[in-house]
Amino acid sequence: VYLLERGEDFPGVDVVRRSVRSYPYGALAAHVIGYTGEINADELEARQDHAKNYEPGDEIGKTGVEAIYEEDLRGQPGETWYEIDASGEVIREITEQAKDPVPGNDVMLTIDIDVQFVVEQALEDKLQEVERDGELDDPPREATGGSAVVLDPNDGTVVAMASYPSFNPEEFIGGIPEERYEALTDPLSHFPFNNRAIQGQYAPASTFKLFTALAALDVGLVGPDDTIEDGGVYRIEGCTAGKCEFTNAGDAAYGLVNLRRAITVSSDVYFFRLGDIFWIQREAYGESAIQEVARDFGFASRSGIPLPQEESGVISDPELKKQRNEEFPELFPFGEWFTGDTMNIAIGQGDLAVTPLQLTNAYATFANGGTLYAPNIAAAIVTETPQGLQVVRRFEPRPVREVDLPDEHRIPIQEGLLGTTGSGEGTAAEPFRGFDLVNWPVAGKTGTAEVDDKADTSVFVAYGPASSVPGAPPPQYVIGAILEESGFGGDAAAPLVRRILDPLTDVLPKAQRVEMVYGIYEGQLVLEGSELRGVPG
Repeated sequence: VYLLERGEDFPGVDVVRRSVRSYPYGALAAHVIGYTGEINADELEARQDHAKNYEPGDEIGKTGVEAIYEEDLRGQPGETWYEIDASGEVIREITEQAKDPVPGNDVMLTIDIDVQFVVEQALEDKLQEVERDGELDDPPREATGGSAVVLDPNDGTVVAMASYPSFNPEEFIGGIPEERYEALTDPLSHFPFNNRAIQGQYAPASTFKLFTALAALDVGLVGPDDTIEDGGVYRIEGCTAGKCEFTNAGDAAYGLVNLRRAITVSSDVYFFRLGDIFWIQREAYGESAIQEVARDFGFASRSGIPLPQEESGVISDPELKKQRNEEFPELFPFGEWFTGDTMNIAIGQGDLAVTPLQLTNAYATFANGGTLYAPNIAAAIVTETPQGLQVVRRFEPRPVREVDLPDEHRIPIQEGLLGTTGSGEGTAAEPFRGFDLVNWPVAGKTGTAEVDDKADTSVFVAYGPASSVPGAPPPQYVIGAILEESGFGGDAAAPLVRRILDPLTDVLPKAQRVEMVYGIYEGQLVLEGSELRGVPG
């Protein structure tokens, strides 16, 4: 204040108020934490009469947890009053008008910092590896970005959430330089501010077959032991015009397949047939039987995770296709639904888009026996008192609905998913070679989503330990990974998930697991109840 009032006496001296902020883990979990920035006019107007006294120049949460929990994190500034004479000399401090500053509360996240570190490093390493090895492919595997999510299926908490490319929130302290901001927002940077876990929308490809299978079992269209002959090509029943034949990837023929084996080898022919029958017999099963099951598992709606800018994805059906055509005929020139539309939906292609979080959460619902949770990113709001940390409020699990998932439907599908990693012909058998599937069974599904004029999107979702034995421990983790322009699901996304699972399933203590896989790690702070204790890394 003294310098501000006497600026002419101190040429070249500027007084600048700025926030001081520390990010002990640097860029780790940047998309979850978010960043802060100077409050703008709209934000200030919305908080005109706020009890915490927002003023021009204040810092405010812009994205991520910083934005969602701004009210909790923000403290109240203190005030010190002085009486001064005409010359500016302090006569006395007016203590009766003083206000002590009140610190904001702390947000305890559900994120496990060790797991987050493993996931982010593995994601970045895999994408760079794919880009390096796939630059001569046609089209090249440019691996422009991707996401991996780890959930606890038993309560819906987010254990880790990674998006790549990323950014460092430290750059926003005191304002980010304009040229740096322009570089980060340049399309050539592949949009590092986007949290692909909740904003990226992709075709789930064959990972969606789980929900097609459930729909078929639910209505009795097929039994788990019913078989068909997969010769590599499926011809639409009664088709006489247009595209009538659909083939497996690589024109592979799998011979005799039932539901379990169709999932294990990812037989498109088997699921094309289900889609065809669903549409032919729509008077019995309805026009959107597959879509209805998918919506029960959370697709086509926001998951409810407390993070901003979550996308809802889309699952088209005859009604939506017609509506879009009527409202936007230039963008959607075709309003009629055909057999091929249902067949595409059945294998996770067509007018179908999901976020990595939606897909992982849907598998978590299947893994836990049918409870769809709204994912939590925060465990509690805590405050520091002379007696230690005190919980202000706790965030309990948030079940959204119970999905009917009888064992006679769930177990055969899970056996097919276990075959994906554990059977010699499974689509993820090679990435999981050498993994201890006996003591830690992994149920998973690969997906390879076709994208026009670009390399395929690589998809894999897995959970474990997966056991159908009564009394066996429930699954601990569900991991979903989607890698843009990275090729087959078994070639990129599945090896990434294996790389994440290796340290998570090891018997070593957590800190040693991270050190074992990625070298020396600086350690972490673990919050247990009301004690903050250091754990060596």
